[in-house]
Amino acid sequence: MTTPEAATSAVTVDRHLTSTLVTTIAVPLAIITAGTALALSWRDALPDPIATHWSADGVDGVGSLGATVGLVVAIVTVFTAAMAALGIWWGRAALTRRLAAGVAVWFSAVQTGVLLGILTGQRGLMDPYQAPGSGGSIAVTFAAATEAAVVVGFLVPGDPARPAAEAIPTDAPRLRVTATERAIWVRRTTQQHVGTTAAVVAAFSLTMGTLTQMWWLSGVLVVGLALILLGALRWTVTVDATGLSVRSVVGLRVHVPLDEVEGAAVTHVAPIRQFGGWGLRVGVRGATGVITRKGEAIDVTRTGHRRTVVTVDDAATGAALLNTLADRARRRAT
Repeated sequence: MTTPEAATSAVTVDRHLTSTLVTTIAVPLAIITAGTALALSWRDALPDPIATHWSADGVDGVGSLGATVGLVVAIVTVFTAAMAALGIWWGRAALTRRLAAGVAVWFSAVQTGVLLGILTGQRGLMDPYQAPGSGGSIAVTFAAATEAAVVVGFLVPGDPARPAAEAIPTDAPRLRVTATERAIWVRRTTQQHVGTTAAVVAAFSLTMGTLTQMWWLSGVLVVGLALILLGALRWTVTVDATGLSVRSVVGLRVHVPLDEVEGAAVTHVAPIRQFGGWGLRVGVRGATGVITRKGEAIDVTRTGHRRTVVTVDDAATGAALLNTLADRARRRAT
């Protein structure tokens, strides 16, 4: 016999699977398909071969239209499949599914935009070596792709409320807080290796400017990458009567409601091995994390087989208070 809880869970899984298939597969493939169709429709107006690569001195590489389009389609298809797999198998949390969808759409839009950008300037030419650069279209492409990724990310359905049915384990760490006391724990965690990351961004932008002689494009890259770096630079971690909240300086927020906490503990994080880097990440087996450095972190087990990991100082106190508040709220509810 199917219970109401099981039926609700099945509906939720189907809804998430459908949205994941649409946002991580259908939308990216629709973008590249439309771009490919448009590119091939220009075949008679393009030189043969077409220009495919530029240096500071102009065009330094050519190739066939079919091979160029085929390579782009293959790259997008493989990447799309990887993001779909991430969303389907590890997408227990909405954050994971949103990241997978946003990245898939962004990558497809960038590849499609760059392809059309390099072809647009070649329409009507006989000699591919006379083709102009496509710096302007690249800047527009990156901006449009980022906007599309953000929109798609917001369209991915969030997680339904899943209150925990079980009590916090008796062996979970706790703090001594009376039933009438109000408690709040706040810490700030800052990205390590900020100087190294900034140096890499600067070196990359300088290299792009030197190779392309389009210094304005380097400026666009610096601003865009600086915004991304700023978003992952500094986070405020709070444990209070609402649960665990982690907010960045640009407003990004990760929240674990108190009634979804099954238990919190302290863990040790190796950013590269477990999460593939720093920032807002998806880790091994679908865990989501705010990872700013190597070391201690609050590790929260949530309902729905989800985990949230946050690297922060004094993680033991934050985890213990979260257990205490979740336990107290559950006792009051019963």
